[in-house]
Amino acid sequence: MAGLNSKSSNSLFLKNSLPPYDMECPLAMKIYIGIGPDVPASLKLSQESGAVATIVAALDSNEPTDRKIVIVGDTHMRQIFSSLACIARSTWFWQDENSYTKAVYPPRDEYQDARVKLKDGFGEIFYSPTAGRIHSIDAHESREPIHGNEDWLQSCSERKPFVLDSYTYEADNVRAYFSENDPRFEKVPLSENDVVFFNVGSRGQSRISATEKLLELLDCMENARLVGEDPGWPQLSYFTSNHHHYQNVDAPETFYRSSGGTQFCVDEVDTETNQLLLDDKTKFGEHANTVGFDLDLGRSGNLHVGKGIHHSAGPNTTIISDCSSWTMPGVPDIFAKEIATSILSLPRLEN
Repeated sequence: MAGLNSKSSNSLFLKNSLPPYDMECPLAMKIYIGIGPDVPASLKLSQESGAVATIVAALDSNEPTDRKIVIVGDTHMRQIFSSLACIARSTWFWQDENSYTKAVYPPRDEYQDARVKLKDGFGEIFYSPTAGRIHSIDAHESREPIHGNEDWLQSCSERKPFVLDSYTYEADNVRAYFSENDPRFEKVPLSENDVVFFNVGSRGQSRISATEKLLELLDCMENARLVGEDPGWPQLSYFTSNHHHYQNVDAPETFYRSSGGTQFCVDEVDTETNQLLLDDKTKFGEHANTVGFDLDLGRSGNLHVGKGIHHSAGPNTTIISDCSSWTMPGVPDIFAKEIATSILSLPRLEN
């Protein structure tokens, strides 16, 4: 193995004593690291989950496939990317300390599109919120992700390979407007060796639109493959929606409208009645390789980042809790482990 076992046995401390990553990882974000009502429980969950060992095994399985792992979606998926990329760094899979790029929007340390290069032969990991033009992420202009020219629905209908518009590794770590002629961007070809993990998010109309487009793409790819017209597309997998712990939120269309008034996260919810998760199973259960559908995090309300996040508004201060984002290390490592488990089940195709 090229990860933990390539070092001394002292490397095993990553699983048992110290956090699997911290703010020394360039792809960690301070809005999540060690923030929340029960940081010790979040760390313990991560350490005891086996996430590090499973991710090491999955990345080892990439050699010598040079597989690209692409994670697509909103901040739920960004946390998973951050976990996967930072654990890869902690276990010495990065090519070097500077083998990454991230589109930060100052003065925050948050980013949208990002990528990391692993050691030769081990591939790359991408976070691309709008890959393939399936998503339209609604964000403030200064925080918008790449809205590239790659259109996977069109490519599928024309039986052409998929490409991914991405920042280059030479680009500054700051968000820039996308342009075909800008040397800070490049088109990255995707092949049958690669895997893309989608989630359609939780924001009402954008979720509905992304669901329709993704189902259309999956149907197109399936029909093409049935008649032998696949030019070498990557595998598309669907990752489970987030297990939020907001109060009085029953349906996807009311999720964000209701969440703004939540002053604390409920400790426990019934995931069997979570409409986002039920919708995932109904829409994607028969259409894609599904990942994380068996998870039940209903009793993990205290592992979110927020009971009592304070936002000042003039002379008044309101308390609005974030019951969607998670303390890190913590639940995102469980999600990253699910992705790693899925990667371990993929056919091993060499480039």
